[in-house]
Amino acid sequence: MRAVKFFSKPEIQLPLTRSEEDFQKFLSDVFDEYLALLRSISGRDNVSIYVNKNAAFAIELCDSIKDTLKKYLDGHPYEAYSIIKTELEKLKPLLEQLWIPKVSDIETNRIYRMRLGCNEDLTRGDIFHVPYDKRHKVATQRYSIPGLPCLYLVPFPINKFHFC
Repeated sequence: MRAVKFFSKPEIQLPLTRSEEDFQKFLSDVFDEYLALLRSISGRDNVSIYVNKNAAFAIELCDSIKDTLKKYLDGHPYEAYSIIKTELEKLKPLLEQLWIPKVSDIETNRIYRMRLGCNEDLTRGDIFHVPYDKRHKVATQRYSIPGLPCLYLVPFPINKFHFC
């Protein structure tokens, strides 16, 4: 199976729903199914190769999370914390690849505020956050908290975006 197919499998789509079984068994079953699917990736495309190259990290992290939960439920929260802290430190280089550059690392004269909308006349005030007296209208979006405005800064090049 190619990695692209792996990522579209319903078994790994979030959020997951737990039945009445205990959390430890649920988590173990989820990770076992995830790892079985992960091990079935055999494509020769770049994404599959990258996933296979880093699969050991995922396997070790799943085992460590299960061990962390066991330690915690056995009444050893410090040992649980130590295990997960160690694993996250090992994964730090991979996690850092997910971060976007800080605003100070981008040429700030090339950052734009954008708003989705077609055929709408927007005023300058419409481009910025919802007034606090109307924040009950703010829905949960990608990184926002309901009721709190969130400003997304989009660096150039603008040609990667689709406009109406």
